[in-house]
Amino acid sequence: MDVAAERNELLDMTHRLVREHEQHLPAGSVIRCVSRCRDELVRMGVRDGLVEAAEAMSRRRLMDRVAPAQAKAIGAV
Repeated sequence: MDVAAERNELLDMTHRLVREHEQHLPAGSVIRCVSRCRDELVRMGVRDGLVEAAEAMSRRRLMDRVAPAQAKAIGAV
């Protein structure tokens, strides 16, 4: 995949995650999470499947952040 196509896929994925988490996290937090995950994966040498790996890693980290916030919002904590 060329760099421009990969960048577009990363942007699309980031926008999708921002929309999915807009009720629980600020957009900047989601964008920062995706960026950090991507950077970590690149440092580890991941090239093939970078977008998919970054999305999976980001989703896991975002859910770890959202779950406590949701519990607090509904009074479970």
